[in-house]
Amino acid sequence: NAFCVYEANLTKDIIFDSVIADPVKAFGGGDNITVSALPCSYTEYLKELIKILPESERNSFSSVASRERLLNRFRKGERNMSLEYWSVDNQGRSFFLRTQFILTLDNASGDVLALIVDHDLTDRKKEEIRQYKMLENALNKAQSASHAKTQFLTHVSHDIRTPLNAIMGMNEMIMRESRECDIIQYADDVRNSSTILLGIINELLDAAKIESGKMELAEANYEIGSVLNDLYNMIKVRAKEKELTLDFN
Repeated sequence: NAFCVYEANLTKDIIFDSVIADPVKAFGGGDNITVSALPCSYTEYLKELIKILPESERNSFSSVASRERLLNRFRKGERNMSLEYWSVDNQGRSFFLRTQFILTLDNASGDVLALIVDHDLTDRKKEEIRQYKMLENALNKAQSASHAKTQFLTHVSHDIRTPLNAIMGMNEMIMRESRECDIIQYADDVRNSSTILLGIINELLDAAKIESGKMELAEANYEIGSVLNDLYNMIKVRAKEKELTLDFN
């Protein structure tokens, strides 16, 4: 990333020629390194910098990066701080920059000195934006798929419950009118299984409500014996097929 290096005396409000003989060595390498060579005041430097900022960010940036604010932060013990911002050049091109302030004290004069490094992070920021948009698109697709699944569960559950209610109604008629013990037993098994299946369908509908944010919880008393009875009826047929004995204590 390209960057520019400046040296400043914040106490005296000046920026002067850099005394770094080899900025590449001093900053660990990099491309397109430029060292400023035009002495001016830090206040003038800040004014020029603010001109390339969007108007909405100028006041806040000026407040944070003002000479008085930097001196105050140095007195509180801070030695390294940075600001990141978008800027626009005179051709309308946008750049994402980071201005880093490395503060130190001149032991001889007692002045507060600052090494100011302007980094061009445009390519990195554009890549971050691209990655963010990819993640956002993936999230939108996942949410759309989840919504489609919820709608599918809702529709299928309603479509299954309608014929199931008809089966349960016909089964009740068989239980009332039949006098044969075997038929009544079979019909009772059908009723128990249908009730369990209806409960599963209702749970699917509840799951769809949860995903859509429409689920409402209500406190209610329940009988543990009834729960165990439903569990028994749910698995007794499979247990019988496998010649297993169910024992509830």
